[in-house]
This record gives sequence, C-alpha cells and structure tokens, in this order.
Amino acid sequence: MSATAYVKKLAGGQWHVVAATAHYSEYVQKKKDGGITSMWLKPHIMLGKCAEALALRRAFPAELSGVYTPDEMAQAANPEPEANEPIKGPEAKKDAPKVQPADGVDFDTFIPVSSTSKPDKNGKERFAAKSPAGLWYSTYDDKQGTLIQDARVEKFAVKIGYTTDGDFQNIVSVEKA
Repeated sequence: MSATAYVKKLAGGQWHVVAATAHYSEYVQKKKDGGITSMWLKPHIMLGKCAEALALRRAFPAELSGVYTPDEMAQAANPEPEANEPIKGPEAKKDAPKVQPADGVDFDTFIPVSSTSKPDKNGKERFAAKSPAGLWYSTYDDKQGTLIQDARVEKFAVKIGYTTDGDFQNIVSVEKA
C-alpha cells in the first residue's frame, strides 16, 4: 500500500511537477507489542500526509530539508541502541533528503531527535545522533559528540557531513546549521 503526492513548482518561469511516494511499510507506526497505533488505523489518510510532506521536501529542499511531520516519525519511538550494537539507519528511509553531496561526503541538516554517548566493545566512547528520518550517525570525536548532544537538548539544527559504509553513517564533520 502506498500514496503518491504531486507538487507543482515554478522555477525559471516554468512549472515542474515533483512527485513522492510514501509506502505503508516505511511509515506505519507500531506499538512495542507490534500492534499498529490508533493513528495508523486509517492508513490512507496517514500515507497521504506523509507523501505530501515528502513531495514538499523534494520540491523545496533548501526550505524544508530536515523538517518532518509527526505522521512521518515512525522511527522516533525505536529504542536506543545498545553499547555494543552497531548504529544503523533503517533501509526503508532512502528518501530522506540530502542537503548536498561533495567529494564522497554527504550532508544532512536536522535537529537530532535522540543522541547517545556510550562506550563501544573496545571501551572507546562513541557518540550518535538520530535524525527525524530515523537514521543514526556516529562519531568518536568528543567535540562533534558534544555539539550533537547540545543540538538535541537546545533544539537547534546541525549540518552533519558523513560517509556511508553499508548501514553505517560515519560522521566526518558537524556544525551548527
């Protein structure tokens, strides 16, 4: 099950249509027991909202990158990763907006919805940030980790430069957006 939304954008004197599809399996919110939340008992309405928000972010990335509706926040209720568990981004969130790729480094700008600071299996402190899209980004750099945690607490956006290795988003830079 999915919903597709279309947004018309006027650019360079011409109208362009931007489409986005939200798939039920990527957005449905579930309770801890695996049941579907009451909000998602009417999936067509919820999928329509998610598709519309996704289409708007695609059409206007500079203005809406990192802005998500509560309907899209299915991953926000996921538990924190264990200290020795790899920090992964859900494969379903391939449509998360990217600010700008450059020299093998991708950039995402967002206000972290969660952050952690835990030792890895070797005892080295690892910091992580969770984006509204549900992706985890990790670093071993104390300064980057502190900025991530401050962004979550103080609710300001950060621009994270990262490289991807399989399911891992390894932070190479963090700055206030």
